[in-house]
Amino acid sequence: MAPVNRKRISFTLNKKQTIMSYSNYGEVWSSKKFTPITPDDNNNLPIFPRGVYVSGGGDIVMRDADGDTVTFGNAQGGTIIPVSPTRVLATGTTATGLVALL
Repeated sequence: MAPVNRKRISFTLNKKQTIMSYSNYGEVWSSKKFTPITPDDNNNLPIFPRGVYVSGGGDIVMRDADGDTVTFGNAQGGTIIPVSPTRVLATGTTATGLVALL
């Protein structure tokens, strides 16, 4: 697999908070729509997001398009995980306030 050309970009929201973002080939993605995620062991998300925002920290158990399940341990509140899960499982997910970024 060839290395991806990534560029680090910083956005300052106010004097205390800076968001770090990584983009491929200089483009930054942003969400045009978002919706709350209710973790569910049996059903896929209705639309696969471009990222998952975490309000309250904890573990997040997600399944990818290949059916592999991974636990993102100790995800910090206020962060965005740049993944596109097909499902967020209730079992093992302790993080709260999950939002799908579409």
